[in-house]
Amino acid sequence: MLSKTNASPAHTGFGNKMGSSNLKSLLDISHYWTNTDATLEPDEELGVHLLELGSYSGLAWLKLKQKLSRMEEKVKQIVEIKQHSLAEENQKTLEVLKERCERLALDGFRRGRGRPKKYWGEVIRRDMEQLQLTEDMTLDRKVWKTRITAEEEQLLQDQLRQAKESVSTMQKLHELAQSQLFEVRAQSEEERAAKQSEYNLLMDEVERAQGRLLSLEREKGLLRSQLQTAHEDNDHKNSDNLDADSALENSLYAKEKIIAELNVELHKLENILSNEREEHINEIKKLNSLLNEKEVSLEELKKELQTRPTTKLIDDLRKKVKILQAVGYNSIEAEDWEVATSGQEMSKLESLLLDKNRKMEHELTQLKVQLSERTSLLESAEAKVVELTAKVNEQQRLIQKLEDDILQGYSSKDRKGTRFDNWDLSESGGTEPLEFPILQNSLEGGASPCYPQPLELLL
Repeated sequence: MLSKTNASPAHTGFGNKMGSSNLKSLLDISHYWTNTDATLEPDEELGVHLLELGSYSGLAWLKLKQKLSRMEEKVKQIVEIKQHSLAEENQKTLEVLKERCERLALDGFRRGRGRPKKYWGEVIRRDMEQLQLTEDMTLDRKVWKTRITAEEEQLLQDQLRQAKESVSTMQKLHELAQSQLFEVRAQSEEERAAKQSEYNLLMDEVERAQGRLLSLEREKGLLRSQLQTAHEDNDHKNSDNLDADSALENSLYAKEKIIAELNVELHKLENILSNEREEHINEIKKLNSLLNEKEVSLEELKKELQTRPTTKLIDDLRKKVKILQAVGYNSIEAEDWEVATSGQEMSKLESLLLDKNRKMEHELTQLKVQLSERTSLLESAEAKVVELTAKVNEQQRLIQKLEDDILQGYSSKDRKGTRFDNWDLSESGGTEPLEFPILQNSLEGGASPCYPQPLELLL
C-alpha cells in the first residue's frame, strides 16, 4: 500500500509580507527597465516585461508538472521494490516453516520410540502453544497493517487538502500582485504625464523669455548705432541737441534696466526648472525602486508556484488513493474493477496492484488449506497417543498381575511347580516387544505429522 504523503508547506505570516513583496516586485521591474535597450519607450518596456512575466508563469507551471510526474514515477518504483521484497520475504518464511516442520516431525518420530506418556504430552502441549502463538501473531500483524494503512490514508488526505489550500492561496496572491502591478503602472504613467506637462510649460516660458531678451538686445544695438550716428553727424550741433541725446540715453538706460530684470527673471526660471527636474528624477527613482520590489515579489511567487502541485495532479492522486484503498481492503473484485475502469486506460501501477491482490488472496487460501491439514494431522496424532496410553496401561496391569502371582508362588511349596508353569506361560506372552502399530503405520506409510514452527523463527 502507498502511504499518504502530502508534505504541506506552512503559510503562516505570508499575508503580512504582501507590502514588502509588492515593493520588491516594483524594484525588479525598475531594474528590468534599466537593463533593457535605451531606445525603447517606458510603455513598450513595461509591456515587454509583462509578456515575459506571463511566459515565466507558464514555464513555472510546466516545470511543476514535470517535477510532479517524476515524483509519481519514483513512488511507483518504491512501491514495486517494497512489494517485491515483501513477496521474497513471505516465500522465504514459508520455505523455512516447511523445512522446520518436516525436520521436527522426522526427528520427533526417530527419537520418540519408547518414550513415556509424559514426554508425548509435553510435546503435544508445546506444539499447541506454538500453534496458538502463531495464530495470535498472524492476527496481530493483520491488525497492525490495517491500523498503519488507515493512518497513512488519513495523512495523505490531510496533505492533499493542504496542497489544494496552498494552490488556491498562491493563485490569489498572484492575482493580487498582478492587480497591484497594473495600478502602480497606471499611477506612474499619470504622474509622468503631469510632470511632462509641467516641464513643457516651463520650457515654453524659458523660450519666450529668451526671445524677449534677444529682441531687447537687438533694440539696444539699434539705439547704440543711432546714438553713434547722431554723435558723428551732429558734433557741431551738440549744444542744440543736448536734450535729444539725454532723452536717448535715458531710453537706453531704461532698456538696459529692463534687460537686467529679464536676465534675473531668466535665472529664477532656470533655477525653478532645475529644481523641478531634480524632484522629477527623485520620484522616478522611487518608482523604480517600487517596481524592483514588485519584481522581486513576483519572482518569489513564481518560485513558490514551482513547488506547488496542480489541480489535475491532486485529482489524479485522489483517484489513485481511492484505488489503493479499495485494493488494500479487498473491497473490490475483478468484475467490479472492470466495470469501474471501463472506457479508461489502466496504468501499470493499478494492474500490478490488482495482480498482487489476487496473488495474496490465492496464497492466503493455500495457507488456510495447509493449516486445516495440519490440524487434522494433530487430531489423529492425539488419537494415536490415547490408544498408546491405553495399551501401556493394559501392559502395566498385566505386569502387576504377574508380579502378584510370583509373590504368591513363593509362599507355597506345593503350588511351586504350577506357579512356575503359569509364570513361564505369562512371561512368554508378556516379554514380547511392545508394539506401536499406529507409529509403525505412520513411518511405513511415509506420513510425517507437522509440528508448528517455534517462536524464534517467527520473530
